[in-house]
Amino acid sequence: MPGDRPLETRIADHDSAGVTIRGLSLADDLIGKASYSDLLTLGTLGRLPDANQRAVLDGCLVALMEAGLNPSALVARMAVQAAPDQAQAAMAAGLLTVGDVYVGTVQGCAELLARIGAGDDPSGIAAVAVEDLHGRGARVPGLGHGRHHDDDPRAVALLRLAADNGCAGRHRAALDTLRRAAEEQLRRTLVINVTGAVAAALLDLGFPAAATRPIAVAARAGGLVGHVVEEYERPTAKALWAAARSTVPYSQPDQEVTP
Repeated sequence: MPGDRPLETRIADHDSAGVTIRGLSLADDLIGKASYSDLLTLGTLGRLPDANQRAVLDGCLVALMEAGLNPSALVARMAVQAAPDQAQAAMAAGLLTVGDVYVGTVQGCAELLARIGAGDDPSGIAAVAVEDLHGRGARVPGLGHGRHHDDDPRAVALLRLAADNGCAGRHRAALDTLRRAAEEQLRRTLVINVTGAVAAALLDLGFPAAATRPIAVAARAGGLVGHVVEEYERPTAKALWAAARSTVPYSQPDQEVTP
């Protein structure tokens, strides 16, 4: 951090008169007038979105919110079983799975798209990036899916939403450039997956790449609320635990261990 920069926050403050967010009164200007997406944009970018931008951000949040009994939901449910009086711990446990494998890949893709979109030679930048990832045995974030081999329907819907609302820009184009480079080098067809679509959409809305994973966490949190509540009402964790024990049996070590 620069040593001569004053310590301050430009996001929010509160006093006896109420809460102020980016110069707006929470009580007078925002409650009943602004949506969750509005406040997310205001807090992060210092401005309110227009109707088209709000629709696209809503679409991003909805696209990442729910995916069934995936690792984040399973971890949250197991945490409810282990500490039923600590719902916040279950939520936090589930959100810790938003990383470089599930959902959190949105940030890796966003960082690539930002470089491609800002460069003088988008195709060349994309080709070098893919070559580097492939050389390290890493996947290209935002591309490919284990189940969706033709199209990821979530990505298709989100990219269409961005285009229909006039919010598809250079990062949407960069996503196509990245896809072409990856398909050319890897010699196979790759779908744009939902995190790739979200990455392009968020960048074109003006969010920095560093904001994309936190936004993905905020989206997934909404979905976990339902899983945590359902686990209280219709518990599944013990059955999941039993299924794990029967599916992954204990095996004796190959060599005898001396105590």
